Amino acid sequence: MTVRKNEFQGVISKLKEWIHLNYFDIIYNSEIEEISSRQINSKIIGRKNITIIVKTTEGFIFGSYHQNTLKITKNLLPIRYKQNGGYFLFTFINFYGIKPQIFYTSKYQDYMILYDDNSENGLIGMCSAYDLRISKSSFSSEFSFIYDTKYTSDLFVGRTKPNTFEISNIIILQWY
Repeated sequence: MTVRKNEFQGVISKLKEWIHLNYFDIIYNSEIEEISSRQINSKIIGRKNITIIVKTTEGFIFGSYHQNTLKITKNLLPIRYKQNGGYFLFTFINFYGIKPQIFYTSKYQDYMILYDDNSENGLIGMCSAYDLRISKSSFSSEFSFIYDTKYTSDLFVGRTKPNTFEISNIIILQWY
């Protein structure tokens, strides 16, 4: 199940409103390119204004925006890349059927997890939010505490226990 054209246009419209940038390039699409940490890392490291859009096999769409340039200071992966602000999570199509919404961290645990290029399962993760994997991705049960919201991880993936889900499609955009 891929992100349909009308879904994609809706996500783009909201993202333009939220980040105040109008132009983008699709730099990664798992429907076209290999789904691997190596491929994702090669597309995002050294770039800024990145949006990761995820569609689950159950049809939910969520993601995150990262304003700051993603730099690697060590050659060791996985690493926790400290973002120092400039990012948010969002939901577009969700379990509760609420309108698209953004979430900011309230606890300053703002890091992205980049996996080693040779990782067999890990793809990319976001602090106290999602951990994307080739199989059995998960959404953190700590989400509502870190992002100071009444919603739990079931908003994004339809359940809290187990909080695992499967990826249908990942699209990564770079905005300018």
